[in-house]
Amino acid sequence: MQQIKNLVGVGKNEEGNTWFVTAERAEGLRDKDNLGKSDPYCKIKFGHKTHETKHKKNDLSPIWNETFEFHTNANEMEICVKDHDVGLDDTIGSCVVYANEFPNMQGEARRVKKPIQKNGEITGMVELQIKKQ
Repeated sequence: MQQIKNLVGVGKNEEGNTWFVTAERAEGLRDKDNLGKSDPYCKIKFGHKTHETKHKKNDLSPIWNETFEFHTNANEMEICVKDHDVGLDDTIGSCVVYANEFPNMQGEARRVKKPIQKNGEITGMVELQIKKQ
């Protein structure tokens, strides 16, 4: 049976519920650049997959509105907002979205607004929409 699943593209890393996660926006981000402003992007890890939005140049209140599809039964989703740089990207802040914040029913969507933190300090807010398909 596993061989058939792999042939049709549903392997171990793609089992579970189908979720559509939209990284909508962030606001009040702490600036990580010395010259100009941060170039933030949002990194979402949910189950075995990670997706990233495009970065927004010199913007401390970026609007991404990018939607990603995940197939997982994971009980939490990791969100990290980073500053795009040449070389190593700086982390602006991160948070975890837990299962009790996910929609329960198929077709239901929930908007989640969470503070992101780094070293115990709030460094901004991130807003997502999570839809269970």
